[in-house]
Amino acid sequence: QPVDDATELPGSHRIQGVGGLKKFLLENRKDQFARSLVVHLTSYALGRSMEFSDEAAIQELTATFAANDYKLRPLIHAIAQSELFQTK
Repeated sequence: QPVDDATELPGSHRIQGVGGLKKFLLENRKDQFARSLVVHLTSYALGRSMEFSDEAAIQELTATFAANDYKLRPLIHAIAQSELFQTK
């Protein structure tokens, strides 16, 4: 029996499968997704939750991530070189 991978997201956005979700995120939520990924990776690297005082570093890391065409390797290097990571 075939799997129905069509769904409707909040805001009446209809998507079909993983490809549809990827397209939706790239077109509508790119900045939000990028920031979330930066927060989660940084939190994992530090072994703690992000705090309000970390906001400036998160913004800087997100800008670096975007400037490097949203590639993970430069983001991981930027996190490892950040003051947050160096002083943990």
